[in-house]
Amino acid sequence: MDPNRRTMFCAPMALGAALSAGPRANAGTGMGRGVAASASSTSETDIDQLIADAFFYAFPVHDLARVRWGATANLLNPQRMKVNQLSHARRLLTAQDRGVTRPNNDTLYSSAWLDLSQGPISLHLPDMGTRYWSLAFMDPLTDNVGCLSRRTSGGAARMLWLSSPGTDLPAPSGQTPIRLPAHEIWLLVRLLVDGEDDLPAVNALQDSMRLDAPPGERRWSSRPQERDASAFITFTNDALGRNPVLMRDAALLRRVSTVGLVPGDLAAWERLSPDIRAAWERLLPTLMERLRAPNPAMRTILGPGWLSGLDHIGRFGTDYEYRARVALGGLGALEREEAIYATAFVDAQSRPLNGAFAYRLNVPSGLPVSGFWSLSMYRSEADGRAFFVPNALHRFTVGDRTPGLAREPDGSLVISIQHTAPSSAEHRANWLPAPAGPFNLSWRLYEPGRPLLNRSVSLPGIERLA
Repeated sequence: MDPNRRTMFCAPMALGAALSAGPRANAGTGMGRGVAASASSTSETDIDQLIADAFFYAFPVHDLARVRWGATANLLNPQRMKVNQLSHARRLLTAQDRGVTRPNNDTLYSSAWLDLSQGPISLHLPDMGTRYWSLAFMDPLTDNVGCLSRRTSGGAARMLWLSSPGTDLPAPSGQTPIRLPAHEIWLLVRLLVDGEDDLPAVNALQDSMRLDAPPGERRWSSRPQERDASAFITFTNDALGRNPVLMRDAALLRRVSTVGLVPGDLAAWERLSPDIRAAWERLLPTLMERLRAPNPAMRTILGPGWLSGLDHIGRFGTDYEYRARVALGGLGALEREEAIYATAFVDAQSRPLNGAFAYRLNVPSGLPVSGFWSLSMYRSEADGRAFFVPNALHRFTVGDRTPGLAREPDGSLVISIQHTAPSSAEHRANWLPAPAGPFNLSWRLYEPGRPLLNRSVSLPGIERLA
């Protein structure tokens, strides 16, 4: 994850304020079980478009529910965790870790799969001091619907009172109400780590967090299998039926009910006509390929060679295809006001990055970042996943907190990016080791300033030296 998979709604909020993603549909929307699931009067072209619309809406729902099911309900998972229970990553990731694509080496994660259907949950957070931290909530559609962070709320200890739709009880005295728009929420906490020596302090902060939840846990009625059209529809309907439907999405869901996407209806596939079932089976692989294919319209250029997501990442609204693309490649990334994630596969002249050459990156002293920034080196695998690169320095990231860096007289920082060690001691101090072949870089900027957000300041390009 940044976990690297995509962003949390960290809009500034005063303590005591309630967070809400907007109104939800009720029984009057026509979204209940038994909605007609045939399209005998619909043309093949129309059916194909309806299936495409259904797929792009369903994919992120299915993807997040699949991760949740695997973490909490899969009996074959030896690390299976309970719902409403915090789980903590206790160490920084290295080149030996292959479980998470494009990992970071800056923060430890704590997470929990919340189920608020049984009643509100209290979350106790310790005093974070001046350390960077963020606590983000993702709803079942992968929207970021709530966040606290150092940027929005400082670092004082606090107790939060989390509730979902249908809960009208006032928050207990001394607890900050966070009213969330779904019963099932993914809670993701990031805590900055200043190297291995800082791990005990961060682990102690993790141990001081506590969730107090009422007993009870809902069971799943199906299991995920995204490569099978029938299972894809059934599991997505199962996941959709566990939470209220956004009023914003009600019209779309009424439309795609004719091709089987019906919240809570596990028998919808069985009622589809043979033609619609065949269309799903024909189109599902094609739609997955479309999702994986690059789309230049769904990226932002932040500087020569540097690409990032669109400004509404994490707050997708009705941009269903972009939501699906982010779910595939970046579940859990923070929204832009909290962090900017930029990736480079090419240098400033658009030539692919490769360890056969030496590069440098000149980071200006006045880079407008209030939190911290880091530059991470990755090598991509055949399947598109990216991991840290083994090297003699055991260095996977260079950033503003890296000890021993040599700065220029004006305060800027020249990072040497190459496979072999630089010849001078100054350049070796600022060396980010690269593999012998192709590589790519991620630049993470936490608490970015307004000039980065409005792109009046660009990120510097990577200069090839030979």
